[in-house]
Amino acid sequence: KVGDHETVLKDADRMLQLGCMVAKAHMRKASSLHKLERNKEAMHHCRKALEANPSYEAAKQLLQRLQEESDKDAELSASDSELALHPEAQAIEQVYGNIAQGNKLFYGERKYDE
Repeated sequence: KVGDHETVLKDADRMLQLGCMVAKAHMRKASSLHKLERNKEAMHHCRKALEANPSYEAAKQLLQRLQEESDKDAELSASDSELALHPEAQAIEQVYGNIAQGNKLFYGERKYDE
């Protein structure tokens, strides 16, 4: 639940203010931020956890996972922008959209058996 993660974030902030278990506090924040899909912030806190404890294996693993997800997102964004550059792709997308809309108008929403 979002509320649970928000509570973890607040608790981790309190731990950091007190200066206790710094690596663990940053890791808790990183984990909750990742689950909230706030991945840039999560990466920051993984790095902070590793600064406090360079051998923190869970922080290394989460940071690697976040970097892989970030790379995958960047690849998807690049391929989307490449398609957007091609006017032919946009024209085809428009034609298929019009055909789908025409079929809905002509046939309605019913499904027909073959």
